[in-house]
Amino acid sequence: MRQDRPTAARPARHAHLRLPCVLLLAGITGLLTPGPAGAAGKEAESLADAVFDPALIASMRYRYELVDQDGFVRDANASTLRLRLGVRTREWRGFSFTVEGEGVAHLGPERFNDTVNGRTAFPVVADPEDVVLNRVFGRWQARDWLAVDAGRQALNLDNQRFIGSVGWRQNDQTMDSAGLVLTPASKVRIEARYVWRVNRIFGPDSPVGVWKDNDIVLLNGRATLAPGVELGAYAYLLDIPAAAVMSSQTYGARLKGERGLAGPVSILYRLEYARQSDRARNPADFALDYWRLEAGLKAHGAHLKLGLERLEGKDGVAFQTPLATLHAFNGWADRFLVTPPAGLEDRFVDLGWTPQTQGWAKRLKLGFIYHRFSPDRGSSAYGREYDALVSGKLPRGLVLTAKFARYEAGSLGADTSKFWLMAAFAF
Repeated sequence: MRQDRPTAARPARHAHLRLPCVLLLAGITGLLTPGPAGAAGKEAESLADAVFDPALIASMRYRYELVDQDGFVRDANASTLRLRLGVRTREWRGFSFTVEGEGVAHLGPERFNDTVNGRTAFPVVADPEDVVLNRVFGRWQARDWLAVDAGRQALNLDNQRFIGSVGWRQNDQTMDSAGLVLTPASKVRIEARYVWRVNRIFGPDSPVGVWKDNDIVLLNGRATLAPGVELGAYAYLLDIPAAAVMSSQTYGARLKGERGLAGPVSILYRLEYARQSDRARNPADFALDYWRLEAGLKAHGAHLKLGLERLEGKDGVAFQTPLATLHAFNGWADRFLVTPPAGLEDRFVDLGWTPQTQGWAKRLKLGFIYHRFSPDRGSSAYGREYDALVSGKLPRGLVLTAKFARYEAGSLGADTSKFWLMAAFAF
């Protein structure tokens, strides 16, 4: 029997507006033709030209998600649609401005727990309905080597292991921030940023959907040492009053590269280390290590990588990355969005292939990843996971994706299977 939704699960002031707003966005988007409006890449001759001849930002993404998780009598079946519509002005005297709205709608019955709808009899699919101002920021390209920006943006640094926009979910994680980007040389990039608000994927109706009044400093730099070889360093200083146990300071460095061998074969490698300790209001006292090691081969569009990622845990406290795009790491089943108190060691094999041929096959992408999870210390196994992906790019910007994850629990969590079908289209 279908459960009634608790009346307090979602504030009434938003509920009656969401679907009409999403449908309005859909109607507007449907009237648009592919391709940017105006000459966005060309410097505007006047402020009026910049404002009234902008570039269009428009996209839609439909996704079906199935979750079969032990401990729940019912599977989650989520059918959601995300629409985005916005504009980006042409650059005038170095200034430009971007604004983008986003709407997420549930299509059909809500047979899943979106984290705010109260349907706790179902597994979680963290895509709540909402209409939000997704991005709004200004940018000033002061010199060829200096850019300054401020406002709400989707921030992605390096491989998003520490700072990311969680682009897999229908609602992005965005950050209200001010920052500058320095490029003192063609092969050097330095970014410094201050963040005071984090708009999380759970939406503003969730009690954990917005982290306010933060004191977050992000410093990130990278330099190309030789063709295919990059060295990076970072410092992420987090003071998050709403989640004090996630406040920390993390300092790290990474080296990644690709080196050609005989013929089409290349060696791939990545070495990364970080040290994290408590900061500000965090009640714990800790100093923990992070390691990521990867080695692999690439040839003819295929790659094989072997990897080890280790997040240390000690005395009930573990290395955490609360601002990361977590879905991209430690398995697509999302069983390790918070590092267990005993830490996490993830040994993985990553296989992928993009055919290097002409015709439709060159738009195809195949992937398979195997994970084996265990604590940072000890011999017990948390579990293992199998992930698979098929994605294809069709003409006129349409991307179709099928994705599967199977987590087989050992000493942690429950057996979980997830399946996705997705269609994305960007104008």
